[in-house]
Amino acid sequence: MNYCTYKYFRIVLLLGTTGLSTLSCDSKAQPGNRNDETIQFADVNYLKEVADQAYQNKEFDKAKSFYSKLISLDSLSGEYYYRRGVSYAHFYDFEKAIEDYSRSVELSYRVHDSYYNMGIIYYIMFMNDSKAIDCFKKALEADPNSKDAAEMLESIYQKVN
Repeated sequence: MNYCTYKYFRIVLLLGTTGLSTLSCDSKAQPGNRNDETIQFADVNYLKEVADQAYQNKEFDKAKSFYSKLISLDSLSGEYYYRRGVSYAHFYDFEKAIEDYSRSVELSYRVHDSYYNMGIIYYIMFMNDSKAIDCFKKALEADPNSKDAAEMLESIYQKVN
């Protein structure tokens, strides 16, 4: 199997059949120039580019799939969890979104945004004021200058009192 065929095969394994029309072989790539570890790293980088492009284009179903695959390859990237959480939220899968935002917080990635998004879900979608308050307070701890989190807290306190 030549390097181009190998690279294509590896990407098909990573991505499935989604997006194959955009794949092409690098004619400069030569067998023997890279070891398997470098090839795998390049494939992960390519998968991240594809995932990020889908996310930026608001193709959240594709992004969700790509970030899920990336998480299976690197479970310590808070970015992957955060972006998959956003993707889940766009499909109203709020429990999974909260799980991913929570993991993003554990990995110290976009802590304020993760707590804020969880607060919105708890307040608006689940109507759970106490959990929403907790999330907005944590969002403010992460970013004391967050006007959005402060306004949401104020709104909940006015409703409760």
